[in-house]
Amino acid sequence: MNKYIYLDNAAATPIDPEIFDEGVFLKNWANPSSKYTIGQESKNLLEKTRIKAAQILSCDPGELYFAPSATIANNIAISGYMKGFPGCNVILSDLEHPSVLSQSNNLDFNSIVVPSKKNGIADIDEMIAKIDDDTRLISLMYVNNIFGTIQPLKELVSKVRNINQERAKKSIPRIIIHTDAVQSYNYLKIDITDLGVDMMTLSSSKIYAPRGSSILFINNGIDIKKLFYGGGQEKGLVSGTQNTQMNYFMVEALEKSNLTRSPETDRITVLQNMIVDFVENDPRVTIISRESKRICNIIPVGIKGLDQDTILTALYLKNIFVGSTSSCSSGANLLPDYLVTAGLGVEFDSIIRISLGRFNTRDDVLQLINTLKKTLDELL
Repeated sequence: MNKYIYLDNAAATPIDPEIFDEGVFLKNWANPSSKYTIGQESKNLLEKTRIKAAQILSCDPGELYFAPSATIANNIAISGYMKGFPGCNVILSDLEHPSVLSQSNNLDFNSIVVPSKKNGIADIDEMIAKIDDDTRLISLMYVNNIFGTIQPLKELVSKVRNINQERAKKSIPRIIIHTDAVQSYNYLKIDITDLGVDMMTLSSSKIYAPRGSSILFINNGIDIKKLFYGGGQEKGLVSGTQNTQMNYFMVEALEKSNLTRSPETDRITVLQNMIVDFVENDPRVTIISRESKRICNIIPVGIKGLDQDTILTALYLKNIFVGSTSSCSSGANLLPDYLVTAGLGVEFDSIIRISLGRFNTRDDVLQLINTLKKTLDELL
């Protein structure tokens, strides 16, 4: 039995024991680039893992690249692609994870950051309006990591596809679409063919696998320039010894999430509704972006009249761990500048991000609700 209640699954998920195989971990330690037997065994497992991932995601195995983290994968996708188009334009939603948004500081290309709507949804009409002949890439995350809002990615893909048809008539290079899908995989079906994106990033640390692996999908025919120099692994894009075991565990986790997505989504939605019912019946707390389409496991709760440290201390004393933020805090601040600029969440004295996961139970949620209510009753 856990000694704590972990409700910060959007930050990192615990490891699912069912996907961790000690035998695989201990046996496949050899460098897969080595030519001797144990190295080749490691390489064989790595490539079988890649094939399995491709079957799950509906793509070609040659389109999947393993990287040590989603941050590295996002940089390869955006900066690596734009390295071939110096001085051209990238369009980003300001909702993006820092590993995407901070690439706007790359002076090798021009970045246009489009403000989001106040409901936590990207303004794709405005993103489309920013397209010109020098636009080469658009990046839009599938699910926002703070507010859980599901972005209109398929709508963006459809609009850009039509634009690309017109650009082709004028011999203008087409626009590539990248998505950071890290927060989406457990609860939204990811079929790359159906999604229609050109590049996509997934992370092991959000799907109950050990940290140390990510998958970057790059559609065949897209030319990515290398950012790292070394042994040339992963077709030269991710130089460095490949982590066979962590990549294997990530794909095992992909498979389990894929197989359990529907019943797990139903189960998590029940827990989410318990929290929503509590919040909607207590005027002291509010769910941010309540009316927007959101993923079932991320619940951002705004609180007025109670500072960040007080609410967190009350929860932590009960060994309840949630994501924390304050629109006015310094240090570990979960609320990005773009949300302050957009006015999203700034009316609250504190914000907590509750993100449910595979190992949370009804009792966990009841204890969270009771602790929140008791703290509010005592201090407000």
